[in-house]
Amino acid sequence: MTRVILLSILWPISLLSANAQINTFYRTYNLPGMQGGLGIVSLEDGGFVGIGQHEGSGSAGDCDIYAYRVDECGNLIWLKLFGTASQEGGKNVIQRHNGNLLLMGLYNAEGFLIELDLNGNLIWEKRYDNISWSIAADEDSAGNLYVSGTPRAGGGYVMLGCSPTGIVKWSKDYSGLGS
Repeated sequence: MTRVILLSILWPISLLSANAQINTFYRTYNLPGMQGGLGIVSLEDGGFVGIGQHEGSGSAGDCDIYAYRVDECGNLIWLKLFGTASQEGGKNVIQRHNGNLLLMGLYNAEGFLIELDLNGNLIWEKRYDNISWSIAADEDSAGNLYVSGTPRAGGGYVMLGCSPTGIVKWSKDYSGLGS
């Protein structure tokens, strides 16, 4: 009788402790040149893509954009650098409805969008001279993109409405709303 009671008490506790573990991995990525990680998105397959700024030592220029993908166990699949001789940095990343990745940030003093496939291959790239940093983006059911950023002239915000390939359809500057 004592065994049955003990087993019936321990069995629910073991279920609770098994379900309480939500981390699949814990890793620190300190690849040469990586500075700040500024954005991350979880993928439908359980993996992640991160984006940030890479120092100029041995890369394409002063500071560059880095993006990397890891699998559901945290194993590095790829690491990509994008940049010029000027300063760049990645700010945010989303997974689009088509499964591809959309990167955003600063590219040679302009806001940018870069679309990559899940293997890290470049699909297209657009730069926007009225934005200094592309900060966030979202898309509607038709794949049209809505991008927010900071204006080159100073405080406030800029909103862009773009086609699915990043071509600007409209732009609205909300300067004076804050910084």
